[in-house]
Amino acid sequence: MVHLQCHIGTDTVSLARLGALLVTGLDFSAPALAAALELADTVGRNIDFVESGLYGAVEALGVAQFDLVYTGIGALCWLPDVRR
Repeated sequence: MVHLQCHIGTDTVSLARLGALLVTGLDFSAPALAAALELADTVGRNIDFVESGLYGAVEALGVAQFDLVYTGIGALCWLPDVRR
């Protein structure tokens, strides 16, 4: 699964703890991703965190495929073009 706009990874880690096996978090903020990685390490979850803006996700994630694409409702306000 991929969590777009994962910020500090709290939902990302929660989904991994609930059973998601291969988990990726994507966010534009390097400091937020550093905090997310620290959180994942603290709870013993191996999560791949990728630095990219949402509109660059396809390029940043490459040929990866996901069964679930998730973003929290609070992330929508950060999108200047929701349809895009």
